[in-house]
Amino acid sequence: MFAKLNEINNLVSTLKSSPELQADFLDAARAQLAALGKILKEDEDLAVYASVGADRMRVFDVEIASATLIVLHGLDAEGSRTSALVHPDALNFVCKVMKLKPGVKRRAVGFHTPAAK
Repeated sequence: MFAKLNEINNLVSTLKSSPELQADFLDAARAQLAALGKILKEDEDLAVYASVGADRMRVFDVEIASATLIVLHGLDAEGSRTSALVHPDALNFVCKVMKLKPGVKRRAVGFHTPAAK
């Protein structure tokens, strides 16, 4: 029985680490954020947040570093530049519509993968 469970776990791990699933994540996240962005008024912005442990950060850039590592770049609650190293299974985003301050422009969340070597 344990051998079968290990076989299934190995299969799931292989599927999670595939470049196709990384691309699916990127495409799905981009599509969801784009759909949410379409409902914004001119004076609104879509703020994307992630909780990492006890900390919460506003996310401006999502980097797919590898099949098992996502690097989030943004600002913490105090406004300090912050990067978080997160396993894809632990990643959750919260999106909020916020009013823009006068003269401030929207800043979309960027998505990228490492450059091909």
